[in-house]
Amino acid sequence: MEIYKAEDGRTFIVVDKTFSKEEAVKEANKHFKVKKDELKICEAYVRNDTLFFEASRGKKKVWAIWHERKVS
Repeated sequence: MEIYKAEDGRTFIVVDKTFSKEEAVKEANKHFKVKKDELKICEAYVRNDTLFFEASRGKKKVWAIWHERKVS
């Protein structure tokens, strides 16, 4: 599990693709500690300690999980 911070302040937890989606969310929730339905997950890619959301050669496929804050 790795932690990445976006410029807009969001935190992304990155988990290896060997985990299932459910396992990845459970692992990321050890950091967030919120209701699981408030977490979002998608495939992402990592290269040289940088998180990407588009595929290209040389990037490792991972799960990226973040907390979707509800706007009131």
